[in-house]
Amino acid sequence: MLTTFGTALGLVLGYLPVVIIVGRELLNRASTASLATSAAMGTAGGFVATGLALYLGRRTAINRQINGKRERFREPSPLWRPARLDIAGVFALAVGTIAAIGTNAFEGAPGSAHLGRAVELNLSLLVLPVAACVAGSLLMGRLSARHRIVASRRRRSRRAIQPAV
Repeated sequence: MLTTFGTALGLVLGYLPVVIIVGRELLNRASTASLATSAAMGTAGGFVATGLALYLGRRTAINRQINGKRERFREPSPLWRPARLDIAGVFALAVGTIAAIGTNAFEGAPGSAHLGRAVELNLSLLVLPVAACVAGSLLMGRLSARHRIVASRRRRSRRAIQPAV
């Protein structure tokens, strides 16, 4: 019933502007085949527009649902990444290295096995290689994660561009 009413209303609302714009005489001179072709084209256009509206609306909802499910399975970001501890570690390492160079910490007394003099190593220098290892690992983790994200975005954009086979 509602469809019939909508069709009748659409026919009246479509016929009146044509009569006003073209005129009743020109409309009466049009052949029945021409009017039927016009009606068929209008109907096909209406079906396509309605189909597209239904498809695109549903497709958007499906994409939203899929993305929501993907978010649930996404791993949480490690605590060090938002706090930028890797960058702070590299900065602290640079400051520590500059301080060690400034205090001549790398220069030790030469040892000699022949003279019985032992080699002395400043124990505080052990902190620098350990800090370099930790800060470097965290920084490389950040860079590889960023590379993985960029690569997955590129793959997704290529998939969206390539036609389906």
